[in-house]
Amino acid sequence: ADANRRLKAEQQAVLEAEKMASLGRMVAGFAHELNTPVGVAVGAASQARELVAEVASLLDAEEVSEEDLRERLRLLDETAALALGNLRRAADMVQSFKRTAVDQSSEAERDYDLAEVIEDAEKALHAEFKHTSIEISTRCPAGLRLHGAPGALVQVLTNLLQNSRIHAFA
Repeated sequence: ADANRRLKAEQQAVLEAEKMASLGRMVAGFAHELNTPVGVAVGAASQARELVAEVASLLDAEEVSEEDLRERLRLLDETAALALGNLRRAADMVQSFKRTAVDQSSEAERDYDLAEVIEDAEKALHAEFKHTSIEISTRCPAGLRLHGAPGALVQVLTNLLQNSRIHAFA
């Protein structure tokens, strides 16, 4: 009985170590993926500041054409839209990461949307798959709600996807 308890404790420790290793890989991939939209938004904000300075310079001149002002305003609007779109993308990624990180570090059961959990697992592994020829395709009905431990499902999906990348497509 004592050996059985020790074995179960060791199994639990190995499972926790695997969860933490998986979470570490997910964090590294997430940071890499988040850097792209944040970098684009920073570049767009920098461009917007330059455009504002150009508009101010045009207004300081003795004469300014309406066409020049309208062109700078059009570019400024385009730049703001680019920054906003990328910041929204980054915010979505953070939400997805938060759900996945909480789910993977907890065995708590809750109601969850299956498609959302599958999408979160795919997003977490995007960095690992983007430089491969592997295409992940998912068909899951929208609005399919389940009750259980989504972290366990994410772990299974993560392991299946990583094993397929490592062993089936190597």
